[in-house]
Amino acid sequence: ATAVLAGRSAKVLLVSSGALGVPAGPDPVPVGDLQVLHVDVRASFEARWPGSAAELALPPGAAELLTLLEARDRALAGNWDAVLLDGPPLDGLLSLGSLAGTVERLWPEHTRVVHRSPFTDVVSSLQAALALAGDLLAAASVRLVIDPSRAGVDATRAALTALALHGYAVDSVIANRVLPPEAGRSAWARSVRAGQDDALAALDVDVPVRRAPYLSSPPVEPAAL
Repeated sequence: ATAVLAGRSAKVLLVSSGALGVPAGPDPVPVGDLQVLHVDVRASFEARWPGSAAELALPPGAAELLTLLEARDRALAGNWDAVLLDGPPLDGLLSLGSLAGTVERLWPEHTRVVHRSPFTDVVSSLQAALALAGDLLAAASVRLVIDPSRAGVDATRAALTALALHGYAVDSVIANRVLPPEAGRSAWARSVRAGQDDALAALDVDVPVRRAPYLSSPPVEPAAL
């Protein structure tokens, strides 16, 4: 939804692992006013580390990692007013952001130089790519999507603390699937809306909190977004 809105007045690229029904491929596809890149994870993996066995299963987290690296490459190319990353769940994002430091601690640069091999060359390449991606994330901002419930608000507080500790700026919070008045006026609907309102009222943050209504079907087309 952020990309669709921004695309009305700017040249915007949305990098995703499957948004808007765009097939995976090497190049962005126009969707309305914006361009969408659905990362082909296998092809990206082979292009970055040629010679890896294509028949092997990709390691856990490869899709999130490669989507992040593709977003980094497109942003650094400077062809866009804005590059938006349809990010992984927060735990995954924080893990990716700190992975460069983890790699360096496990295989320090001096060890990789002394015991150089094809494997350590891949590790060095990965560590450099992750460091650049981490710098890019730190210079960007996060739009955090939350559940409008007491548990969701508690998780949001923890998430905001974690993001701050990692140096990530949050520009807004989006409370998703807020039950709208037209959903009904039964006792159940009133109680759900009241619970959501109470939970969001208790969320004391210094960024805008936007409410996205609970829709009858997923908003997968630009107009719905």
